[in-house]
Amino acid sequence: MLDVLRTPFEKITDKEIATVAARTSTVRKETGREVELDAVRARVADSYAATFGVRLEPGAIAPEERDAIRALETAKYRSREWIQQPVALPDAFGAARRKTPGGLLDVRVTLAGTTIKAALLGGDFFAGEGAVASLEASLRWHPAHPRAVEKTLRECHGRHSGDLANLPLDALVATVQEAVQQAGQASARDQFQRYGCFVNPQGT
Repeated sequence: MLDVLRTPFEKITDKEIATVAARTSTVRKETGREVELDAVRARVADSYAATFGVRLEPGAIAPEERDAIRALETAKYRSREWIQQPVALPDAFGAARRKTPGGLLDVRVTLAGTTIKAALLGGDFFAGEGAVASLEASLRWHPAHPRAVEKTLRECHGRHSGDLANLPLDALVATVQEAVQQAGQASARDQFQRYGCFVNPQGT
């Protein structure tokens, strides 16, 4: 599952792998029962129909549609150029640690330009797993501006204040902002080395 999710962190320990894995879920886990694959497919189809206001009719893919799919797959999605294409803006990584009254807080951040792509909160503090996952989710694809980060963290911390009682808000904000700042510095260095003004030169 971690391979599929492609958790965007430069280095991740066995303990952190277990933490990320614990924050994933399955249909069986959420429903508390065994669910057949066909039932999932039917529910997805019903939801598409309801969302788009259409009626779906069972049918097979037409030969010309299958040929078009194969052509697109061969020409694009299976090509080395598509699979290994360089990104215009590489991920940058930052980390920060802070001792808090509730224990050690360890924050890892992945930055894409001025956007937080992902955040991982670890350490040895005691907190509700769902509350920590909610904090991480609130920062996913989030503006990296310090005031925006603080506002979101304060709102999310307030919603889960009971489960996050041992994680001081001010320490959380400061540590996340420090990790973001480190990632931003790494991103600036990388862009300076690789890019000119508004240009992404090939082969450099």
